[in-house]
Amino acid sequence: MYESFGLTQLISEPTRETEQTSTLIDYIAVSNVRNISKSGVVRTAISDHYLVYTVRKHVGGIERKLKLIYTRQMKNFKEEAFLWNLSAYDWSSNLYCFEDLNEVIEKWINMLSLIIETHPPLMQKRVSERYSPWLSSGLKDLLRSRDNLKIAAVKSKSEIPMAAYRQERKESK
Repeated sequence: MYESFGLTQLISEPTRETEQTSTLIDYIAVSNVRNISKSGVVRTAISDHYLVYTVRKHVGGIERKLKLIYTRQMKNFKEEAFLWNLSAYDWSSNLYCFEDLNEVIEKWINMLSLIIETHPPLMQKRVSERYSPWLSSGLKDLLRSRDNLKIAAVKSKSEIPMAAYRQERKESK
């Protein structure tokens, strides 16, 4: 069965031993044996069921994309100082000088943004995206849709949403 999926089974020793039987019940299957440096079974006295393990080699060449996100750290936000700055700002002299409503709104947004930027400031963080070349945005959307259909089917307890969920599940495999 593993060969049909292009997988190789690493564990060949028994993983559970009793006085009468010795069986291999735990498996580790990999698609590329060259990425594995060691695997095996650790016999313990705690149980008749042994521990299986594998050690993966460091595979270079996979670059993680860095993504920049912008957040505001609200931990030190001082509401009183923010409200004081809002009330102390001279809104009328800065807004009544325009005749066009669009200019007034644009100016108001800019003035408010200046105050917001100081309470608390916008911070830039670098985060790395997980490297999953097989997980495309289309597949993510399909899986999200499938999960939502399952939730709806369970809530409704009806066969029609369950049939839609089953169809979506077949398509997402």
